[in-house]
Parts: sequence; C-alpha cells; structure tokens
Amino acid sequence: MIRVIGLDLDDVLMDFNAGLCVFHNARYGTSLVREDITSYHLEKIWGCSQEEAIRRVSEFYCSFEHYATQPVPGAVEIVKELQDKEKVVIITSRPESVSAQTYTWLKKHFPFLTGNVHFTAHFFHKETIVTKREVCQKLGVGVFVDDAHFHAEDVATIVEQVLLFDTPWNRSQKLVLPNIRRVHSWNEIHALLTKEK
Repeated sequence: MIRVIGLDLDDVLMDFNAGLCVFHNARYGTSLVREDITSYHLEKIWGCSQEEAIRRVSEFYCSFEHYATQPVPGAVEIVKELQDKEKVVIITSRPESVSAQTYTWLKKHFPFLTGNVHFTAHFFHKETIVTKREVCQKLGVGVFVDDAHFHAEDVATIVEQVLLFDTPWNRSQKLVLPNIRRVHSWNEIHALLTKEK
C-alpha cells in the first residue's frame, strides 16, 4: 500500500524565513538572519503591530525576493525520491490568494508536486476554515512534516508520525505527544522514512 506523506511548504520545502529576512532587510533597513526569527509572531521580531506584520508578509509573497528564495537544503532531491515511491502532498497554511506566487515558485523547484497542493487556515488569515488536520484526515496522511509545533500537535492526533523540523522559532517548545519527533535536516527525514518502510 502506498503511504501518503504530507509536507508543509514554508520552512520545510522553501527556506521561507531566510528569504523573508532578505526581503525585510532590503525594504525596512533591518539586518536580520534566519536565526533571529525566534517567534511565529513576526510583529515581536519587527517591532510593529500584527496588522503591519501581516501586510509585510503579504508584500513579501509578491516580491522578487520570494521568487528567489531557495529550497531548504536537501528537500528537492529527497522529496523527488520519495515522490517516486510514495504519494507526497503539500498542506500549507498560506492563503489561497497567493496561490499564483506559490505555484510559480513550486514550478521552479518542485514541478512534480504542483498537482498536490492544499491551502488551509492560519491565524494570519481567515480565507478558509479548513485545518491541516482535516486535510490530513481526508487524504489519509500517515506521516506529516511541519515546522509549527501547534500544527504538529493538532495533526499528531490523527496521523501515525509527525516530524517537527527544528527551527529557532520552535526550539523552546516541549513535545508532548509521543508520535511527534524533532528532526534537523532532510537527510535525517530521509533516513527515518526509508527505515520505516
């Protein structure tokens, strides 16, 4: 039986916060690097309101810096290998209103995944009420990879294994559920997934 693997997009496939820092430094005069992003609440990092943070992220989606952002190291090769043997789907909490920018980036780096993208709800936007958990349940996802501990905890209640990609913004979070495991690279994810088969 083919296993269904669900992947978040930002900071799992795309090195989103690294690209966001490049954009923010150019537009807003900061000198941030990815390691400085220690919270999901970017307004705390940038010293602005949540509304302004949302506006800046929306601006980033439409920027050249977004298009130029690189994949997370190892993601392209390993996901391509997984896709050859298993069903791989993207389950992102990006708003569907940036689907054009999302697909443009994916076609450049992950053209083999563009037919399997699902947009879900996020506290930054209310474009949909569908959660990652609900999409995982509907698609029969067995393994899910995310960088957000709150998504990991929610999804872990219905999938076999959740892999939490270690980042500066989730490092302080304690993992409570036994089927959530912290991982540090795509090589580590690859080793775990191929061992489990």
